[in-house]
Amino acid sequence: MQKKTMAMIMMVGCSAMLLTGCGISEEEHNKVLKQVADRDQEIVTMKEAIEKEKEATATEQAKSRKLEADVSVLNDELKKIKGAVAAETEKYSAEQQKVSALESELSTSKSDVARVQATLTESEAALKELSGKYQNMLKRWEQFEKNLQNLDKELGGNTVVEGAAEAVKAPEAAAEGDNLLDGIK
Repeated sequence: MQKKTMAMIMMVGCSAMLLTGCGISEEEHNKVLKQVADRDQEIVTMKEAIEKEKEATATEQAKSRKLEADVSVLNDELKKIKGAVAAETEKYSAEQQKVSALESELSTSKSDVARVQATLTESEAALKELSGKYQNMLKRWEQFEKNLQNLDKELGGNTVVEGAAEAVKAPEAAAEGDNLLDGIK
């Protein structure tokens, strides 16, 4: 029974306490409850904001992954383009070397042509000089031949002079203005 009595006393004491309160005024109690409710509302608002931020973060991460994929594709294309540019640069360099070699050959050929033309000019001048000397000698020969014929007539006989004209035949001389390179192609 003691236990029952004790339980009864405790119940009466608790009831008395409930009726009298815990020593905090209702106003302060309500104020604290309002603060707790405000905090609960802030927590709910923060949770909603966190959820929105999670969704926004997920959206941004998806965009980021898409951009990374696009960047990867662009990097691949850039590598291909760089490879093509390198190949074209090599081709261009090879062609530049060919052009340089051809320019060198052209320069050598031009100097050879200039040297040949100078030699040709000298040869043509020498030919003209020899042709002039030949024409002069031919005139002198003809004069010599006439003199011999006149001498032969004066002496009244036939001499070897008549056949001598045919024996000495002149080579064909180049006409004035003939160019030695005219027949060369």
